[in-house]
Amino acid sequence: MNKKIRPKKLSTRLVGFFLIVFLLILTQITQINAIPTASKRYAPNFDTFINLGDGDSNYGGQEYLRVGYSTEYDFYNNKALLAFNLATLPADIVINSILFSVYWTSVSETFNVSVCRISTFDEYSVTWNTAPSFPTSSLDSILVGSDWERTTWDLSSLFINTSMLYLGIFTTTDTTDYCRFYSREGENSILGDDRPRLTIDYSSSPSPSNSDSYTSSGFELFIVFTSLSILIIFLQIVKQKKVLKE
Repeated sequence: MNKKIRPKKLSTRLVGFFLIVFLLILTQITQINAIPTASKRYAPNFDTFINLGDGDSNYGGQEYLRVGYSTEYDFYNNKALLAFNLATLPADIVINSILFSVYWTSVSETFNVSVCRISTFDEYSVTWNTAPSFPTSSLDSILVGSDWERTTWDLSSLFINTSMLYLGIFTTTDTTDYCRFYSREGENSILGDDRPRLTIDYSSSPSPSNSDSYTSSGFELFIVFTSLSILIIFLQIVKQKKVLKE
């Protein structure tokens, strides 16, 4: 008398195999579509400040830049101007963040200091009377209140469409607020570089054709593994049916 064999369920090994396949699919698709990130830091190529009380004087080449109503300049308003050459920033990228910071050496009291985008200037000839205009709105404004520390503004809303970026620093508060920070000519202390910094974090931006290729490669990989899994299941079912018939 022939012994009747019941069909077996999928083995634990087969289930484990499918789990491994699934994890491989997720890993491979993630790696294929991953976009690398990078960061670049810039110091100013040019910087200076302008003083309302002496509208025809130029202050290029100074160790410090001044903002607000300085006691050194009879409480006349001062504004700082900085220029950054971004020619080394790669093309076809997605900018994730833009951070700008300075290192204060003197702050009179806690008050708001703003950063804006301005147009071109020449460090060794610009004066209050010839300086580019400062917009009424700022990219970012923060409270400043302590000496000997670095303050950072978030300029991520900036749209960078040129190799040169010009920034202005100003205050719209009352006539007693004043601050001073290291310029590009400022010292590099034992604690690090004290000059103004512009830090840009970005991701590679693949062209549409490359992006389609990444997506297509991941999808094709998924199809291959899925087809292989279905084939194995089918063969297992056929095998079980043969055993049942015997």
